[in-house]
Amino acid sequence: MYRMLFVGFLMVVALNFSTGMAGAQMDVQSDPSGSTLDSKADTQTFLTIAAEEQQVAIALGQLAAKLASSEKVKNFGSKMVEDHKKVRREAEELASKHKVSLPTKLTPEDKKKVDEMSKLSGYEFDRAYMTFTLQNHETNLEEFQRHVDTMRYPDLREWFSSTLPVLRAHRDQARLVKNSLQTNP
Repeated sequence: MYRMLFVGFLMVVALNFSTGMAGAQMDVQSDPSGSTLDSKADTQTFLTIAAEEQQVAIALGQLAAKLASSEKVKNFGSKMVEDHKKVRREAEELASKHKVSLPTKLTPEDKKKVDEMSKLSGYEFDRAYMTFTLQNHETNLEEFQRHVDTMRYPDLREWFSSTLPVLRAHRDQARLVKNSLQTNP
């Protein structure tokens, strides 16, 4: 959740470097521009991070739909579940196409966040959930924007680009809901 695509990118670079040093042969293909690509590492890294973000957004959205005291927060949580399940399905389709596996459970860090949030209630939950969701969407949006142009596969680039408007809309809606909580506790 707090990890950024940049960290994933660094892992890919490190993996490629260490693999190259060991002389190991990887599943390498060329993209339309003729560049040599590691079809598993880039795809696995980016889609894994995206899938993990969907998992936590779904889990927290479900909590919000149950625990929030504000109808706006409940509705926002339900919308997050709906939208992030759709994005998760799209990520699964891409992963299947590229023959990579995605995590199906929350990371320990994400599970800890969900557990912390599940102990809150009422206005305290509403504020914590909206603050986290706003920050998380801002971070994801920034990272997606930063890395979308460096993705080598057109289908990945297109998918990540298509998620940018959704992330922007979620960020903007989260900001509005959070601000409404400040004026109507």
